[in-house]
Amino acid sequence: MITPRCSWNQVTEKMRQLYRQLVQAKGSSPPEAQPMIEPRVASPPPADKADVGERWKFAQQMEREFWLNLDEAEFQAQQVGYKNTAGDLVRHARAHFGPPDDIRVLQVGCAVEDSVMYFPYGKRFAIDPLAEFYLQHFERSRNRAVTYFTAMGEAIPFAQDVFDLVICTNVLDHVVNPRGLLHEVRRTLKSEGICFLSVDVYPRETYLERVAREASGEVVDPCHPHTFTNEILRKLVSEIGFRVLTGDESASGKGDDSVRFELTLINEKRAGKR
Repeated sequence: MITPRCSWNQVTEKMRQLYRQLVQAKGSSPPEAQPMIEPRVASPPPADKADVGERWKFAQQMEREFWLNLDEAEFQAQQVGYKNTAGDLVRHARAHFGPPDDIRVLQVGCAVEDSVMYFPYGKRFAIDPLAEFYLQHFERSRNRAVTYFTAMGEAIPFAQDVFDLVICTNVLDHVVNPRGLLHEVRRTLKSEGICFLSVDVYPRETYLERVAREASGEVVDPCHPHTFTNEILRKLVSEIGFRVLTGDESASGKGDDSVRFELTLINEKRAGKR
């Protein structure tokens, strides 16, 4: 994402302050994060885990405010990236699937707009917990070529083996259950289907520092509860059942030592195996 009018560190600190205010208003203390060697969460938080649920709700509110305060110039700057990614995905799809235009494409975490809106053919779908909010407030979200669903990536509302291509950009470190989301992507992808995944990753030293701080009870980054390294992300997608076709790095835009890690994955699901 492009940070509006101030540095990413300033935005993060503001989010920390707002999060502390939210917790204090509810008369509780910040949630204690458990040490994590690799990013795995068993399932979305049950109703009695109010601390985890409140952090996710807070992140959703920050997402609403981010988009409502993003000015038009920055929307247009982001469109360039979405269009470029869509063009790259078209080339991958043509090379992998051949000329037919009847493929099915899903974007997990579509936000106000993203690459699926610029993918030029096939049946296109998008899911996001805030899909209804985006459709209500942003004309650019009302793309008639794309069918929207309000849903979490951990519970994709489609049957198995539906999609040829799934796009998931800047989402995995935001969600409750990264492993669960990837399992859902794999379930709904056809065998040999493509997943395009991009995640902000950190050097190992920064990863260990962030994990240690969260384990001590500090909320390092309220809207990004999970921290990945390049190696952890590769290991995770391999464990889920994906094969890495390409892996590239670009600037994350956060202003820290993270980079945007972009993976093109092949679903190596075989008949009879999910």
